[in-house]
Amino acid sequence: MKFVLVSLLLVAAVAAERFYYEGYKVYDMYPSSIEEVDFLHELMLTDDNLDFWEEPNRMGGKVTVMVAPEHQSTFVGAVQAENLIMSIRHEDLGEHVKQFWEDYDTRRSQRAPGILIDFDDFNTLEEIEEWMYSLESSECAAQGLFCEVRNIGSTYEGRDILSLRLVSEYGVDSTVTRLVDTYDWYFVPVFNPDGYKYTHDNARYWRKNRSPVSSTCYGVDLNRNHDYNWGEEGVSHSPCSDLYCGESGASELETQAVQDEITRVNGLSGIQVLMTFHSYGNMWMHPWGNTINFNGVTCERADDHDDMYSLAVVTADAIQATHNTRWSRGTSCEVIYETTGGTDDWAKGVEGVKYTICPELRGNDFVVLPSQIALSFQEIWNGLVAQEAELNVRQN
Repeated sequence: MKFVLVSLLLVAAVAAERFYYEGYKVYDMYPSSIEEVDFLHELMLTDDNLDFWEEPNRMGGKVTVMVAPEHQSTFVGAVQAENLIMSIRHEDLGEHVKQFWEDYDTRRSQRAPGILIDFDDFNTLEEIEEWMYSLESSECAAQGLFCEVRNIGSTYEGRDILSLRLVSEYGVDSTVTRLVDTYDWYFVPVFNPDGYKYTHDNARYWRKNRSPVSSTCYGVDLNRNHDYNWGEEGVSHSPCSDLYCGESGASELETQAVQDEITRVNGLSGIQVLMTFHSYGNMWMHPWGNTINFNGVTCERADDHDDMYSLAVVTADAIQATHNTRWSRGTSCEVIYETTGGTDDWAKGVEGVKYTICPELRGNDFVVLPSQIALSFQEIWNGLVAQEAELNVRQN
């Protein structure tokens, strides 16, 4: 039996003392020279007051930044001094966020009682966990499946990090049956439970975990914290930055738990494919994330780059064909920019998993309409089916 581990790094959103981002602006910029790209890249790595949604990686590419009211004049002045082309996407992000929560609360008030999880909407951490345990206790058996929920570790705030193992026969849909009968599937739906909870109760755009990292700041970017080429490129060593990579490689409990689980599963019979899902950007990426010798010039490619890239092409083409979208594909260094400490690089570099993939799901914002959920599922499902078919050809 071959093994597939799917690690879903979800950042989604629901309420306690919600922060509405009133007065925050979101800017789009289009660097037209290498110098302008380098300027924005340096700004991203050194200015903790800026939240880059879309990173600077090439001339003509869009760069998106969220800026708090108290930092807008300084930011705009710096950008204008470089004569960068700039426009405002959100004049007041707070209006966008308030509308999201208003619509969300209305939908939840209309949700039928007794429904554990709504696949067409965003669910709380507690709902996801309850649903996972219900699969293990009853729903899987009713479908002829065996499901096992494991607690693979705990977060800084003491929450469980749960893994779901799915095996055995299914029998209704022939494609699903083939996939389940051929592989054991492992899912970690929420890699960052503390951060996920925080985005529901407080700040919708929170991206890190919630461990205290200084007297005033919280959180480490877990996808820059893995213990492989840690801290080398595309990270910040400033604790208040959204790109903060932590005090050391695998310094965070969540990172340690996921690394241990990957090692455990890989030792059973070998992981064939590992996927670590993020949002947003319509990208299907694979290692490596770094440049050669970390020189910031030429992206490094693995010895089996052609194998990974050709599989990414097959998968991304199937995704694109679903809803006529466009998806970038390639190494994360080439598709976005150089960065180190990611889950996919660690799994390949340390555990030797051949196909490790880091998709960035559809959207042009971290806050998306629930109408995008089904569309995202449809295209990703088609991509996974195409990916499995291609792997089957290569194995036979």
